[in-house]
Amino acid sequence: MMLFMKTRLLKQFVYRLKTRPYATAKGFWLAVSGGVDSMVMLDAMRRLRHVHGKPMNVLYVHHQTADFADLSEKVVAGYCQNHGICLTTEHFNESHENFEFSAAEFRRNCLLELASPQEKILLGHHQRDFAETLMLSMLRGTGLHGNSGLQAENGPFLRPMLHVNRELIYEHARMADVPHVLDPTNRDQKQFRGSLRGLFNSAAFQYYNGGESALYDWHSSYSTLKHQLQKTATERCSQFKGTFPIGLFKRDELYLWPFLLNCFLECAGLKIAGKRQRARIIQMIENKRYGYIDVGGKRVWVDLDGLACVDVAPLPERTLLSGHQCVWGSWLFERIEGERLFDFSNEPITLRVPERLDKRVREFFRKHMVPHRFRKALPTFIQGNKERHIVSIMQKPQNAIVWRRLDRNQCKRIQLVTREDIISFVTMLS
Repeated sequence: MMLFMKTRLLKQFVYRLKTRPYATAKGFWLAVSGGVDSMVMLDAMRRLRHVHGKPMNVLYVHHQTADFADLSEKVVAGYCQNHGICLTTEHFNESHENFEFSAAEFRRNCLLELASPQEKILLGHHQRDFAETLMLSMLRGTGLHGNSGLQAENGPFLRPMLHVNRELIYEHARMADVPHVLDPTNRDQKQFRGSLRGLFNSAAFQYYNGGESALYDWHSSYSTLKHQLQKTATERCSQFKGTFPIGLFKRDELYLWPFLLNCFLECAGLKIAGKRQRARIIQMIENKRYGYIDVGGKRVWVDLDGLACVDVAPLPERTLLSGHQCVWGSWLFERIEGERLFDFSNEPITLRVPERLDKRVREFFRKHMVPHRFRKALPTFIQGNKERHIVSIMQKPQNAIVWRRLDRNQCKRIQLVTREDIISFVTMLS
């Protein structure tokens, strides 16, 4: 035991296992493939049981990759049996175009199902994996606000060797005689991971000794900067809900715009917004162009009063008969029997979102600076071959139509005279 406690990797493990979140976990689930990285992680955790004192479980996923999968399963099963470690084996039988991504997603879901909320899941990624992921993110154009690298802690997932150079992993494997198999996909140029690692082995780190550590240290500083910028943006946005005013996006703070947008998208439940969608929103704000883009089933508006999110689908067409009611959004319209909106009263009135607005309505919207998203939500009233927008109708007192909120009993006459009237009305429509 003392021989192995002197390996540099074990010394680093001892330090980590005594700190949060390792020290507070109720147990560990280890994702083990049979390769040198995950087997060394398993061996280190086994040898340091007296340090962490937690129950350990291992998940092995058989990927049906011919002889390698069978051999690696035997290695993992043999090690667990020899050392009294509980092993769970799952089989990935699905065929997907992107095999690596699908298999990783399968392993992730298995681990999340097996681990309890009080247990942590350990993954065997190390500094080389971190460097590869970081460089790949850069090649994809990840922005300053994006997630550009693997994280040592990500919810229930922990990567205890993310700070460890592969030299220490191989050193421990050699000194502790850790059984493992060589994954042929690491060198298979037909596999994306193999191609990427071939590039790194032949170029990136062949001439730069310690390059992986340098990238890891650089990213630590980079992450600190990102954290501070996001913290500043969050503090500024904390008082806003729904609409984020354009004034938040100051011209002399362009570096903060992606983080302010992050806050808005998170508030709107649209963190799934992609890089191009985010870039387009930023461009619209910078160029003072008003419009919208659709994200995740919602519509994000860059509007006169700021950033806002509304439903994509317009309100459906409604029919209003004399003496009857119809619902439009959160409002109930009632047509008074015997009263006329147009020259004739018996024909049904149709409510729908207009395709085009007449000149008077457009001028009213411009004069009162009504946000564009509200203009899109107001109905026009159609009876026979006549059509009038609700703004034109309700600017003058009339008796044909009364309205009320669905959650209220009293009907009121509609009168839309000012910008505030329209915004109040349309906000309650949505």
